[in-house]
Amino acid sequence: MLLSGLAIDDNDPLARRDEGLEFPDVTSQFETRKNQALQLSASEVDEVCIANTGPVAVDTNLLIVVQALPANVSRKNASGGQPYIRVFLKNGLMEPDASIGQQFIFTGQSGSAPLTYSLQFLSGQGKP
Repeated sequence: MLLSGLAIDDNDPLARRDEGLEFPDVTSQFETRKNQALQLSASEVDEVCIANTGPVAVDTNLLIVVQALPANVSRKNASGGQPYIRVFLKNGLMEPDASIGQQFIFTGQSGSAPLTYSLQFLSGQGKP
């Protein structure tokens, strides 16, 4: 046993990820492209294509964290304190060169220019 109380074989990064204790950052493996930004009175709906351009598959869940939003804007379809969305990958895997579509809904948007923000991608289960 380790000081943490975990068995030695349960203290590697993959075991911690699978137990929801750690979320490896896989942002460098992904490229995004905004396909459409529909602006309504005080909201914006973005359709984004997300592609795994890395050399390895991403497994378990993909957590997409929206960062650098203007102070008056929030995510409508978000979970948790930090706005993120959980994507349950088909068969628990996203192979290299695979892509998915994801919709982001923002409220509080005022003005005619589309929102700018960045996305961080994490792999894992549980709540980040």
